[in-house]
Amino acid sequence: ANYAVDAIKSFTLATDDDNVAATYLLLGNICREKNEFDHATLYINNALNQYKAKNDSLSVSKALQMLASVFHRQYRYQEAIDAYQQALSYVKNSKDKQYISSLLNSMALIYRDKGDNEKALQKLSESLFLLDPAMYNKERAEVLNLIGSIYFKMRQYDQALEYYLKSADIRKELNMEEELAAVYINIGLVYREKNLHQQALEYYQQALDIRKKSGTPESVMTTLGYLGGYYLNLRMYSEALRHYLDQLKISLTYNNKKEMAGALANIATINMEQKNYRKAIDYLEYALKINLELKDYNKLGANYVLLGNVYLNMKDYMTALQCYEESLEYRRKLGDETQIAATLVNIGLAYQHWGKYKKAWEAFSRSSEIRHKIKDYAGLSVTYNHLGNLYLEKKDTSEALKHFRQSLRYAKLSGNTYQWALGSRKIGEIYLAYQQADSAYPFLQQSLSLGIDLHHLELQRRAYFALHQYYLQKNDYKKALTYYSNYAIISDSIYQRITNQYLQEKQMEADLNFKDSKIKDFESEIENLRAEDRIKAIELKRQQNIIYFISVVAFLLVVIGLVILRGYRYKHQLNEELEKHIADIQRANELLRKSEEELKILNSTKDKLFSIIAHDLRNALNGILNLTQMLINEQIGDYNEKKEVFVLINESAQQLHTLLTNLLDWSRSQTGKITYRPEVFDLYELADKNKKLLHLNANAKHITLANRVMPQTFVYADREMINTVLRNLISNAIKFTPENGLIVIQAIIRDTDVLVSVEDNGVGISEENQKNLFRIDKSFTTRGTNMEPGTGLGLILCRELVEKNKGEIWVESELGKGSRFYFTLPRTMIPEKSTVPHEQENL
Repeated sequence: ANYAVDAIKSFTLATDDDNVAATYLLLGNICREKNEFDHATLYINNALNQYKAKNDSLSVSKALQMLASVFHRQYRYQEAIDAYQQALSYVKNSKDKQYISSLLNSMALIYRDKGDNEKALQKLSESLFLLDPAMYNKERAEVLNLIGSIYFKMRQYDQALEYYLKSADIRKELNMEEELAAVYINIGLVYREKNLHQQALEYYQQALDIRKKSGTPESVMTTLGYLGGYYLNLRMYSEALRHYLDQLKISLTYNNKKEMAGALANIATINMEQKNYRKAIDYLEYALKINLELKDYNKLGANYVLLGNVYLNMKDYMTALQCYEESLEYRRKLGDETQIAATLVNIGLAYQHWGKYKKAWEAFSRSSEIRHKIKDYAGLSVTYNHLGNLYLEKKDTSEALKHFRQSLRYAKLSGNTYQWALGSRKIGEIYLAYQQADSAYPFLQQSLSLGIDLHHLELQRRAYFALHQYYLQKNDYKKALTYYSNYAIISDSIYQRITNQYLQEKQMEADLNFKDSKIKDFESEIENLRAEDRIKAIELKRQQNIIYFISVVAFLLVVIGLVILRGYRYKHQLNEELEKHIADIQRANELLRKSEEELKILNSTKDKLFSIIAHDLRNALNGILNLTQMLINEQIGDYNEKKEVFVLINESAQQLHTLLTNLLDWSRSQTGKITYRPEVFDLYELADKNKKLLHLNANAKHITLANRVMPQTFVYADREMINTVLRNLISNAIKFTPENGLIVIQAIIRDTDVLVSVEDNGVGISEENQKNLFRIDKSFTTRGTNMEPGTGLGLILCRELVEKNKGEIWVESELGKGSRFYFTLPRTMIPEKSTVPHEQENL
């Protein structure tokens, strides 16, 4: 920049106006890249005046183009559009179609950033029309790619894919590898949004291969980020994290702060998905700090939305709303009305979760106004769906129906098939609630058809259930049963998929030890790189201080004492900074050490759990295998003997069922997948339900089951969790009580809680074994009075569930006299109206 200023002085003295103007433009470009926009505007205007004085139309146009780009970077969209219009007016008769096309493309990008997608498409269509395929095929590929990006932003994915593929064909033909990789990423994004994951992965991988071969580190980082997003979308967290850590590592190596901030935000998303909210907040705050330095308002807006989502998941609604408001401020600075409308939806959802329906309605309404203005039909479909859900939550079905109809209308206009199916089903369900079955049917049938087309199991499941209810209203029980069967099959399929996924994850835990160590290696490398970066910066500062110190000593010999004092102060400050950074590194190492210890504890718990179930699982399977082998070999011929064998097989299968049920419930409680939904309910009814459920087991041993819980003994707890606790305790009592025994279920209402007990007169438990109850690290199994097998998990699960309900569980027992298991639950007054928490869901 200094050389350019000197050059201007020389050219001015030599009256070389051409070079003066060109140098002003050069200075303007330098200041623009340094984000010194005021200086950039000043220099470009100086060049502009020089070119206007010479009537150089093309140079005036190019200066205006550069000025418009400065306005664009400052988000001064209207001034940028005006400058581009002027630039076009100076070259309207020019034969340089390529240059005019570039101006139109730049204008289209401004309209896109403003959210005016129709005007953006109009400018790009004009640009494409100017370019002769025989001469400007490379430029046509760029315009086609831009058109695809506009359709993608409008969620019109089929149109976006059409233009992206056209662009890719041209770039492949012209061997434009870097540009081809860019369009491959765009194609991958489309396929990801269409849930065609294999196709998305193929294009992402092709883009990465190209960029690793011939691209820049920045382009490799970007591609790794998209691949991480692909795996995150599939909830393959370890793979997603691996790609994001690679992205972060390269960004640290090349000090690319933009990519560094992106990687940190991506890692924060993984932690949020896995409910590691504190870690997610830490990563996002670091990303925010970097983007604030870069003055990247777009990324700042996105980071604050993500941070708001973290706090919303934590049910910290006030902080979530503060984050969304921060995002809104940045997006207003950008003037991007599409993103402003999206942020208002986030604000509306936060207020809705908080129970502040009026404020939620206001936010959704503001969002719909903006989306009407910019004709964002896909967005309007989403907003009206949220408004419909809001009115449903307020029990205003008439208004809900009105807004779901609006959602359906705009879903059809935008081709948003998912929202189309969703809105159709919700309209049908409301008509069913009104007992207007004939009006409901076409909407329900449409929802089912679209759900099948989308291969969306949850949409299909809910549509089948709604159609089952329709046929019940029509008294066509045969078809009602058919649709309910389909509903049950898909429900089982979804449940089986979740169960299989869980079991596969457990089966792969041993392999994950290797991956975990690899991830830890990546994290260590990243932390080392960050530490090295800090040390290099400190060392550089130290060297600069030393050079400065020597210069001052040489120049100011007469004040040597002052210089020494100043040097001492610098040194002291430097040592403090070094100590601070060393402390930071030590804290980071301590965090890594704690994480490693937690992982060892988790692995130890896993091993102990497997040791608990291995014996019972193997015994049950061996029993079934041996008995069935005897039947196959025809070793048993008598009918009564066969009947006994079948009874034994049934008992082994029941043992397996109990073991797997307890194992699944326990694992879900450990991973937080059991949602705690407390409510007021009558403990007497729940005890009676379990008495009826288990009376056959008790009758088989002539055991008397007595429910001595008083009616209207109300507690405040999760009904399903307490049902599991009672079922396990009563089952255990039956198992360890001899024939003609007695089992009593009682409840005592105390000041603040209810004391529940399950008492038997069975074999009892020794003092030594009582100490090991409820502990996974000391768990054991014993057989019942009729040699019934045990699982070893029942009491562990009971303890987990009781503690989740803010209670305690213990046992009093004596060998040969029986056992009494106690647990407490929070007490509640008899309610005037029973309240059941409303489950909010979009589907």
